[in-house]
Amino acid sequence: MTIEEFEAWCSLCGRSIFTLRSVFIGIFATIAMDVLSVTALKLGFIAFLPPLLTGRWLAYVARGQFLHRDIAQIAPIHHELAIAVPAHYAIGVTLALVYLFASSFLGIPARNPIAALGFALGTNLLPWLLMFLAMGYGWFGASENRRLLYEKRERRAQRAGPALSRPWQRLGAAALVRIQQSKVVVA
Repeated sequence: MTIEEFEAWCSLCGRSIFTLRSVFIGIFATIAMDVLSVTALKLGFIAFLPPLLTGRWLAYVARGQFLHRDIAQIAPIHHELAIAVPAHYAIGVTLALVYLFASSFLGIPARNPIAALGFALGTNLLPWLLMFLAMGYGWFGASENRRLLYEKRERRAQRAGPALSRPWQRLGAAALVRIQQSKVVVA
């Protein structure tokens, strides 16, 4: 399909899908997905994947290296987070435009909740089937490498826990001593 044919087809649809409104739909959908991901993370349904690793992977993809044994073991690059966040939202906007284009091409109303939910669930499979595999974490992120990454994080949290709780323990002990000293014994 040439650009002219595409523009003619868009004019037949009555409106163009490439508008600022479409971009905002993509940004809002990505924010909604991020909020749901944080909620699922807090509830323990999913494990955390640091955005720095996503930025690192995207930088290496741009350099032509798509597959890795373990992205966490690859040398870090500068500005990994500055790569990950804009790319995350650019992918969200692109997926929204794909949805709007596909729904108008198929004649399905874009506000059809079943079509939108089906597309959203389908796009949520992309990281599980593509990105985790390319990062060296296997299908659905189930490989040994990812498990080891989380075990390291858990060990760090376990080591930090007692260190962070010591000041509170001292405060609690001091308060307990004061309470015991202020008790009035009635005989």
